[in-house]
Parts: sequence; C-alpha cells; structure tokens
Amino acid sequence: LLELGQDDGAERAYAQALERVRPLGEHLTTTWAIAGLGALRARQGKHAEAERLFAEADGIADAIKLHPLTLALRIRRMELAITREPDRREADARLREMTSESDHLAVRLPARVLRKRLEGLRSEEELTVQEEGRWFERSGKARVDLSRRKRLAAVLACLAQATDWVPLDAVFDAGWPGERCVPGSDVNRVHVTLSRLRAAGLGELIETDEGRFRIAPGVRLTLQA
Repeated sequence: LLELGQDDGAERAYAQALERVRPLGEHLTTTWAIAGLGALRARQGKHAEAERLFAEADGIADAIKLHPLTLALRIRRMELAITREPDRREADARLREMTSESDHLAVRLPARVLRKRLEGLRSEEELTVQEEGRWFERSGKARVDLSRRKRLAAVLACLAQATDWVPLDAVFDAGWPGERCVPGSDVNRVHVTLSRLRAAGLGELIETDEGRFRIAPGVRLTLQA
C-alpha cells in the first residue's frame, strides 16, 4: 500500500498489525510495522514522530540482531534523508550498497518502495542536455560546460539520446570510438567517466544496473541543439 501511494490504507494496516502482534511479543512483525509507520510519517513531513518510531524500531531490532532486519530499517530510515536534496543525491548509491549485502525479502521490499519514492521525487526534476553533450543544465542550477571534456560530453550525449538502458559496450563505443582495450579496462573507464559526470552535477540522475546505464526515467529530459 505504501508503494502504491495509498497512505491511508498503509496507516490502517500498520496500526492493525501493531494492535495484534505487539501484545504477543512478536518482535519481527512489530519492528517491521513500526518502521513502516515511521516511513509513512517521514513522507507526511512529521519528522519528529518518524524519528521516534525509527528509534523504537531500532531498539527492538538491536535485541533481535538479524542482519536483513537491520538493513531494512536503515532503508526505511532513508525516507527521512531523502526529504533533503543533498542526501537524496546519495540515496541511490547507499541503496545499492545495502541491497548488495542481502537478497532477503525484508530488504527487497523496502528497497523497492524507496526506489519508487525516489522516482517520484525525480519527476519534479528537469534536465536540459545539449544534443552533443557539450553542456547540461538541471532545474534551478547553473549550466555546466563540458565542451572541453569531450569524452564526458560524448558519453552524456549517448545516455541522453537513449530511450532505454544503454549497455556498457555502447557507452564505451561512445566515449572511445573505434578503440580496443584490455578486457576489463573498458568497465573501469566507463565507471570512472560516469563518476566524473555525476561529480560534475548529474549525481543520482545517472542510474546503473548490472552493466547498463541510463538517465533516470522520471526526469523531464530535453535535448537542445
């Protein structure tokens, strides 16, 4: 329900779960429901109450000492962090790091919910890219000139003109046209170049998934001649 944006239904579900399982001393479900309610309060802007709920959930989880549950709570708590733009920019990297530690359902579900939340926040973002990647401009920010950084410009143009995920070899061909390299070196070059694009100001707008790359789909992207 939280993933679908049905806040009222989610609140009722969490409240019912707590009413039924808290008296039984069933710590796992209790912790899960408290953390879910904390995430909901964070979305509603009730940050003090969210902090209190997360602290309560952390206290119970500390006694259980179950790693997937600890990760799940850290992901839930990120609902507070992404209300602040600087933290939002780092959220994707932190989320990837945490989900790589465990494939447990308790981790996958809140991660999926948070990713959808981030996509919704990005839908407010506008990005204008010169069609050859010579510059880009994010909404409310100064234009970034890449005209002297030709490799970065070429890779940005490749991503900006794509309609779906771009495989690593296509990104490499854009940045190093006609060049051949030692196996594995292409991966390193592409990741270094993307890191530089992120550092130049694109940050979380460049998404990575198992050797594929793209501009976040929720962004309102405009190509300009």
